[in-house]
Amino acid sequence: MSRRNPGIVKYLLAMGVGVVILQPVSAQYRGELFQPRFGLAEWRTIHVGMTIPQIDGESDTFGPDRWSSSYLVPDDPAPEYPRTEATTSGEDDSELAAIDDHSEAIARWAFKYSARSLADRNPATGWSEGVEGDGVGEVVLAKVDTRRPVFVRNGFQMSKELFLANNRVKRVRVFLLQAGKRMPNQFDSPYAEVKVLAAVDAELSDTMGFQRLPVPPNAIEPMTEWDGSVTDPPQYASFVALQILSVYPGTRYHDTCLSDVYNLE
Repeated sequence: MSRRNPGIVKYLLAMGVGVVILQPVSAQYRGELFQPRFGLAEWRTIHVGMTIPQIDGESDTFGPDRWSSSYLVPDDPAPEYPRTEATTSGEDDSELAAIDDHSEAIARWAFKYSARSLADRNPATGWSEGVEGDGVGEVVLAKVDTRRPVFVRNGFQMSKELFLANNRVKRVRVFLLQAGKRMPNQFDSPYAEVKVLAAVDAELSDTMGFQRLPVPPNAIEPMTEWDGSVTDPPQYASFVALQILSVYPGTRYHDTCLSDVYNLE
């Protein structure tokens, strides 16, 4: 995988995006053209004891944009922005629908190497960090049930050749996160009051296939309603955040990849 896509600069400028500011964003609203940020830089400051006010739900069409500190811009060109009356005036439902459809097309293109690929149970896809160099310090989030074993496919496992060509994660810091509440709205159910409970450093093996991901032991508590009462029945929401500490170097690329992170059972 190549590191840069020169077309993305032209694409962002075409949409009037001069400066990209990485910050938490609320759900996508109808009629707003989605502008991928290719990561949320604040994830690099994750540490035990911090509380994250909100994390987009996994069903949010645009949520994967903010589930890692960075992710790789795809090599193929971005969908062409249709500068037509139907996508610029926004005066009726058909025009709004055209903007929404194009936003979803942009998301499908942009999220090729996003955190979404960690949960699709497909070794031919994966997350790749998107910064210069080997990506040491980059972070990616995965929603898993930390009360059960968690497994990871290291590297880009579409093929043995691509596995070796790209970097694989060697040393990793695994953070355990727990959501305190959910905030359902008309678009999604984001998680709120997400606490970083613990962390553990581990070394992943440089092999294809699944391997057990070490997760720091900690008691996960059920989420609560806004009045403080426990959900009925009890609902749990836990995550792991993986921070790259060192890598197994690839033979061709400097992109550091993970194919999957999820519970097998």
